[in-house]
Amino acid sequence: MHRNRLFAKLGSFSRWMLVLAVLMAILASALFPQPTRAASPVFVNAAAPDGGDGLTWATAFNHLQDGMDTAVAGEEVWVAAGTYYPTALTDPADPL
Repeated sequence: MHRNRLFAKLGSFSRWMLVLAVLMAILASALFPQPTRAASPVFVNAAAPDGGDGLTWATAFNHLQDGMDTAVAGEEVWVAAGTYYPTALTDPADPL
């Protein structure tokens, strides 16, 4: 009978460890799902009312950093006219 080459090279203990790791990854993804957002822009407007969620211009964030913290990889952050600066330092050499 033909056996999977990966399993053929692994010992019994290694096979069980591989199966256990896969099962733990599946369980972790089920118990701790990653938050998801729609692929829409995050809105920032310094003149918007406080407490916005960034989902629309009417509920835009007041601060750029809030929008950047909320956005997920590949998501755009749109800002209203004006000059905005992030407030989180990513490099100790950044000026204050």
